[in-house]
Order: sequence, then C-alpha cells, then structure tokens
Amino acid sequence: QSIESKGTSRQLRKVNLANIDSKVDVRQLIVDIFKIDTADSVCVRILEEAHTLDSNLQAMFLEELERMPENMYVMFVTSKPEHLLPELRNRLIEFKFNRLSPKQISLLIESECSRLNLRLSKTTKNLIKIHSKGIGRTVSEDMEFISSNMSISEDDFNAYFGDLDFSSFRVMLKSSSDVMMAMQTLDSILENCTITEFIDSLKDYLME
Repeated sequence: QSIESKGTSRQLRKVNLANIDSKVDVRQLIVDIFKIDTADSVCVRILEEAHTLDSNLQAMFLEELERMPENMYVMFVTSKPEHLLPELRNRLIEFKFNRLSPKQISLLIESECSRLNLRLSKTTKNLIKIHSKGIGRTVSEDMEFISSNMSISEDDFNAYFGDLDFSSFRVMLKSSSDVMMAMQTLDSILENCTITEFIDSLKDYLME
C-alpha cells in the first residue's frame, strides 16, 4: 500500500535526492525522516539518486546513520556507487542489481501488458525491449506512457523512445561498397542524433 501511494506513509518514505542541493535542505530532510516522520513499527527510507549529492552533503548523513533506531532501515539507491563518499559506503551493505536478460525483459513486457490491459504489436514490444537496455524500470515507464497515450502512432513511439529508424542502418550497411552513399547515409543519420546515440542504436541493431 505504501508503494502504491508513492511512498508517503510513515512506514515507507521515498525521496529523490536529485532535488536536494543545499545544507539547509539536507538538514530538514534529516529531521523529517530520522526524527519526526517515524513510526513505532519498522521504518524504511529509500533515498534515490544518492550520487547526486556532493561529498559535503553526503557527510551530513553519517552521524544520523550511527544513531538510527533498530526499527529503521535506510536505502541509498544509486546507479553510480563509486560517487558515494567512502565513509558513507563503508557503513552500507551493498546490493548489486544486474540488467535483465532479453528473456526476462520479454516476460516483464508480457506481465505489464496484462497489468495494464494492453494489446501491443510484436514490433512495439520489440521496440520497448531494445529501448529498455535491460532495465526493468524503463520497461515499466515505457508501458505506462503507452497506456496513457493509446491514440499516438508507432512513429510517435519511436520519437518518444529516442530510437533511430533501423532502415537507415540497413541502407548504410548495404551500401558499404559505395563509400559516398554510405557517408551520405551516415551524415543523414547524424543530423538527428549524437555520436553516442548513433553508436548505442547501431549496437542494438546489430544485436537484433
């Protein structure tokens, strides 16, 4: 129930630290989650995007972690653990979550289709699978987007997901014997994306 209500109960609270950028904000957050907004039963505090805090702001949590009551659990969630203060990281138990396999992503897509009562084409499912890059949360976000925008076209989905039209890659690769044509196709592709986006999408195309 707490998760469904977006983590606002006294037992469970979720905070995005990317929105915190000053000592005043951190002090108020510490008061809220460690002292005021607590419960007699088990309390869980999920602090997302922990790496976005600079080292001085991260250090402000150290003393509070030492004084936490036994019924409280704090999770520092981050995709960049190397950016956490060593003193803070040493106080934490680290859990690593790997990217999902293609089969697991496919199963998640089917599960979300059932949950959201969606009937999607194989093409759209494959597009979601490629866009997710093995991240389950991305699948859920994409499916929620589709559920809320059922009237838009597949081209619109392509634009939203930020994926390149794979037909361009086919043209470029088939014309590899014609250097001029291949370069023209590449120039056309790069007009709509960065080098990094091009490389990531080309990898996805070759994997498919």
